[in-house]
Formats: sequence, structure tokens, C-alpha cells
Amino acid sequence: MLIRRWEGCVRVGPAKGVSIEPVTPATQGIWNVVVTRAFAEYGPLPQNLMLPFAVMPGSLNFLAGVDGVPAGGGMGQVMPDAGIAAFFGTATLPEFRRRGVQTALINRRLWEAAQAGCEYAVVRAMPGSESQRNMERRGFRVAYTKVVMVHRWAGTSAVGAES
Repeated sequence: MLIRRWEGCVRVGPAKGVSIEPVTPATQGIWNVVVTRAFAEYGPLPQNLMLPFAVMPGSLNFLAGVDGVPAGGGMGQVMPDAGIAAFFGTATLPEFRRRGVQTALINRRLWEAAQAGCEYAVVRAMPGSESQRNMERRGFRVAYTKVVMVHRWAGTSAVGAES
């Protein structure tokens, strides 16, 4: 779990060719497909898994594009009574990685959360992952690490487990 406290959050635009737009009823279908497909590398996912999150009140859900092509998405939720924004479900399609998509999604959600009056933002990322490094570049710091033990049962494969 990583956390960041607002200290003069400034709006940072996306990299050249990257666009970030709020998810709307008109874009929620493509957003669901893109985010679900980007996470599918970890294992099979239900087709409409992300759809219930698409336009929920207080959401920080965005669709990213690269040169006009849907490339990724990110989710978040503002909890105004607590002054906290939680970021989750950030994913970039493999063919668009290392082009600034995730960083642009982080930046936009940070800006929107600051505008909503949040004092803190929290996010969970796999320890040592590119996601963790991207969050740390934007000022997040590790609050704690949670160890998850995975047992591989005979005849199955565990998602994320070492071979």
C-alpha cells in the first residue's frame, strides 16, 4: 500500500500523443474492454468485470488513448468525508506500455482528487512493480507491505506465482 499527502499538487499534462478523458456512459463500454483486456494477462476475467465501476458517483475513472486509440484506463474513488482518494485498477494494454499512459492516468487522478478536497491518496501496487515505481515517481511512499502466500494446488496454476 502506498500513500501520498497533497503538498502543492499541480496539474501535469500527458505525454505527447496521450489523451486522458473521464469515463462517461458513452465510453464506459470501451473503457471496460480496455481495462479488462489489460488485466487479462494475469488470468481470465469476466467480460464485464469493470463495468459496475464505470460511472459510479465520486469516481475517478478515466480512459487513456494514444494517438486516438484506446490504450488504458484507471479507476479511483473520492471519499470526501475522510479526505481520501483511493486509486485502483490502473491498466495499460501491452502494446501501449512505456509511452506515459499510466503516468498520465496517475497525474489526472491526483489533480482531480486535489480539486475534490482530498488530503491523501492511497493505492495498492505489487511490490517492486513498474506500477509501484510510477506511483513513487509521483510522490507516493510505501505505507506498508502485505505478504500474500500462494499455494499451488495439484492440477492448477496460481496467478502471479513463480514457476
